[in-house]
Amino acid sequence: MSVKPVMKNALVCLLALLLMVRPSMPAFAAQPGVGDASSTGRSLGVKMAQSRGPQQKFRSAEQVVGWINDYRKAPEPLRVPHAIRALSRFGAFEDIDQAGLYAGFLAGVLGDNQLKVRALITDLFPMNPKSQAIIIMGIAYSGLPEWRSLLREFAERMPQRTVLIDKFMFGSYKTLQDAPLDQSPDVVDALWGYYIATGYLAPVERLLEALRWTSATDNSDHFTLAHMSMWTLAANAERDRPLLRFYRAQLRHAPKALAEPLKKVIYAAERFEAARLKKIVIATISTQKRHRPGKYAKWAMPARVGETLLAVGCVAATAFGQAGLAAPCIVTGAIYSGVRKLMFEK
Repeated sequence: MSVKPVMKNALVCLLALLLMVRPSMPAFAAQPGVGDASSTGRSLGVKMAQSRGPQQKFRSAEQVVGWINDYRKAPEPLRVPHAIRALSRFGAFEDIDQAGLYAGFLAGVLGDNQLKVRALITDLFPMNPKSQAIIIMGIAYSGLPEWRSLLREFAERMPQRTVLIDKFMFGSYKTLQDAPLDQSPDVVDALWGYYIATGYLAPVERLLEALRWTSATDNSDHFTLAHMSMWTLAANAERDRPLLRFYRAQLRHAPKALAEPLKKVIYAAERFEAARLKKIVIATISTQKRHRPGKYAKWAMPARVGETLLAVGCVAATAFGQAGLAAPCIVTGAIYSGVRKLMFEK
């Protein structure tokens, strides 16, 4: 028997086996035509992270936020459970409605590390029952095809959270890919969190959909969301230029209702005028509020628009007074809560 055919057959079998065990991509990563803004340098970052010494313990919420800000530069997925547990210790999840960005970040890490996902989830424990909502949301929002089986598998470690688990399992609560943008601000936060973790542009593509509501004067929730999205999209693209390239690509096939506000976003980002756009946005929403008082319910509630916020490409984490953090980074307490203080609490 010739050796070459045997070796050839062995190679074919090996390749087939490798294809069989290749992990599925998360839903956000699998959308056609959607790029990855962080692919350049990611492999180098992983090698750098792996070459580091022993992991240092997180000693403050500020330190965790700073680490999350820089995550995509040198991803350390195995350290993420320690960061999430630290945030729980520091009280970041006392009001889970304000923790959407962290849920989205965890979801992105889980979705981006399918082969490690069980180890990552296991390392999130122990965690107090109140904070366990972040684990449930992270799994459900991950975009992994097996997210339901993962929830079932880890449900026994969260016996006091069966109600929330059931809401996701039976469809009362939607996954991040399917949740309506206007459901609550934490959905918007979670989409930005997913982007922070992965650089996948599909979550940003969903956020762009909100721009079609800039003329929705009959619906204050939609109107507010659309105009605040204009500002955050422009501010993020100022410091995260792959976003600007993505906006330009989307503009080429955007319907008119979305194209007009998107042009304003691109114009502001190109000229580094997001601060000017912010003033216009706040004035526009304030004018609308005067014309339709009492209509800003869901997006004006303190419990729904609180401390965790979503500017990805910031320079400072204002809640902690930290300047000079490298982009992309998180702004906390700066957007929807700021609008609430400016307009809804007067």
